[in-house]
Amino acid sequence: MADIFASEAAKWLAVRETVEGQQSPSSCSLLEGRIVFSAKNIPKGAKPDLTLLSHILRSNEPLPPFAREWLADLFDPDAASEFQVKNLARRRRGAKPVGMSNNWDAAQYALQRMEVGDLADDPNAQDVRADKWEAAIAKAAMNFRISKSAVEAAVKSYREAKSVHDLIK
Repeated sequence: MADIFASEAAKWLAVRETVEGQQSPSSCSLLEGRIVFSAKNIPKGAKPDLTLLSHILRSNEPLPPFAREWLADLFDPDAASEFQVKNLARRRRGAKPVGMSNNWDAAQYALQRMEVGDLADDPNAQDVRADKWEAAIAKAAMNFRISKSAVEAAVKSYREAKSVHDLIK
């Protein structure tokens, strides 16, 4: 296949346009560590292909000065490029932190179980003895399908918020 690009700069311009979403996502690809170019029409709704950029940066493909300049423009706040990285953020691994007011319904249920026992479930219940801490937490965790530690954290935050609220009155 004949080289459809006249220069190295034109090739990297195609890579840039593919990454920025101005070209078809299939205009450029990485094949056996080498960039492969093809002339494709721009589809409607073309989106940035940042995966291609990460693959190129991890490959053995040498980066010419044109590409280095473009990569610098991605992070330079004063660059004229309209495609820029505005901020960097760390990605957390694992589950997202639970908000302070999440699971308060489970906390209220556990606290009711600690006050009136089975009456929290059924007002006509025969046993009115209050549940112990462990039993109330376990029952709330089972009913709300969350972990016991999540219920305990919810009870703690609920009690703290309630005490602050009571001081305001």
